Amino acid sequence: MRIKPEQEAILSNCKCIRVRNSDRQILSTIVGAKVNLQELSNIIDLFRHPKHIEDELNGHLASYLVLAPDNTVLMFFSLRCGELFKGVDNEKIEAVRAANEVLLTLSENSQNPIGEEKRNQAIETLKRIIAESGLTIDDISQKKYYFADEKIEPDKLVSRVLKVFPGVELKFYGTNEAGKEYWKTTKLHHKMGLTLYWRFVVPKLEELQDIAGCQYMYLFAADREADGHLVTYYRTALHINANHFLSSNKPQFDYTSVFLYQDITELKKQRDYFFETFNDTINQDAV
Repeated sequence: MRIKPEQEAILSNCKCIRVRNSDRQILSTIVGAKVNLQELSNIIDLFRHPKHIEDELNGHLASYLVLAPDNTVLMFFSLRCGELFKGVDNEKIEAVRAANEVLLTLSENSQNPIGEEKRNQAIETLKRIIAESGLTIDDISQKKYYFADEKIEPDKLVSRVLKVFPGVELKFYGTNEAGKEYWKTTKLHHKMGLTLYWRFVVPKLEELQDIAGCQYMYLFAADREADGHLVTYYRTALHINANHFLSSNKPQFDYTSVFLYQDITELKKQRDYFFETFNDTINQDAV
């Protein structure tokens, strides 16, 4: 059963504002949960660090606060423009080149007969290349994984990749433990962070797509727990996954973090599903 009007009204009474438009003193009221105090405190400290506040004021980072009607901070997060890419697969490049050489030989066969035996050998070579490389005829004919000009001068300031994709990074995402007392009063049976993520974070991505091209949202999960609890939460609850199709440049700050990403179109579908089935499962203890 979809979210009820009275439940939607509760969420509508909350507001999402930029940090630069807030009373900066409100940042000191954000505290972490006791069960994960150190990890969340690190994120909170980073979110309100003077350098990141300066980035927010200069427009280099967009930092948001989700506030209850009484201005209690419920959730915080930041967004920053970025880019994902599909890396070069050198083995596939060589396979495509080899396959196209075979195809060229076969296409010239009518004008320059090579003989039935050599023709059959070429076909067998093509089949072997396809089988070993995992390529398809479409990959070969469209010359995917292929750089036609081998004489391109190297540029130390540019990395050559196969394809790039516009993305936005979700940073410093977390909830305020002090806000959960308010959340209990709402009697909304889904967890606060989960509900506010679908209600405020994903719509920001949709707004972004209205003014600039953006296909993916990604993040670096600072998951130092042995069981990978945080990464599991991102994947199962927030539907942020990584299928190793795309890559990202990982800055030194995030060297030990786990890279995850998701297509924004898929996130919008999951957002709609969340609110369409909002009352299907009730867990009064989940806050």
